[in-house]
Amino acid sequence: MNDYNLTDSEQIAMIKKWWKDYGRAIAVAVAIGLIVGFGWRYWSQHKVERAQQASVLYQQLSVADFQKQPKVAMVFANKLKQEYSHSPYASYAAFWAAKKAVNNKNLPLALKNCRWVVTNGRVKSLKQIARIRAARILLAQKKLKAAMTMLDRVNDKTFMPLINNVKGDIYTAMGEHKAARKAFESAKAGMSASIGVVDPLLDMKLAQ
Repeated sequence: MNDYNLTDSEQIAMIKKWWKDYGRAIAVAVAIGLIVGFGWRYWSQHKVERAQQASVLYQQLSVADFQKQPKVAMVFANKLKQEYSHSPYASYAAFWAAKKAVNNKNLPLALKNCRWVVTNGRVKSLKQIARIRAARILLAQKKLKAAMTMLDRVNDKTFMPLINNVKGDIYTAMGEHKAARKAFESAKAGMSASIGVVDPLLDMKLAQ
């Protein structure tokens, strides 16, 4: 006897048994799927909104800076760093603050902002730029070992020519001229291979 020959009451009994055996698991799976789907959409929308908010804050920072209102701009920069630390705009704000600090001859503050990007940034290229700038600041402070240590970790290998260039400057300050020349040569070769242009200062350094 196949299922088509079952009576109505038998079919109802089978459905009830099937639902008893499997219905609850299916209902739970459907509920979980709905929750996960809704949660994913909510999280995606939340990320978009957060990115837009960070973008607006950075625009406000830029306007305040253009209008020569550094205190107002700094408020926006701090808000970005505190509330949107994982956004690229927070790293841009830290770079802005570092540049202002350098202009004001406040190297410790500039270094602090660069290190903030190294620690909190999520974009590898920005973290690498922060390391290079931090190394230059440490070099200016004559903290040569710390400057070299800052460059030991590479976040983005596309910046190797710039990294080697700074390493050459650090080796020169250390009096290690052979190591400096090797670093400058690597920087020159890397620039030539990647962008087809060589910084004229590199030739000057190699000529010394």
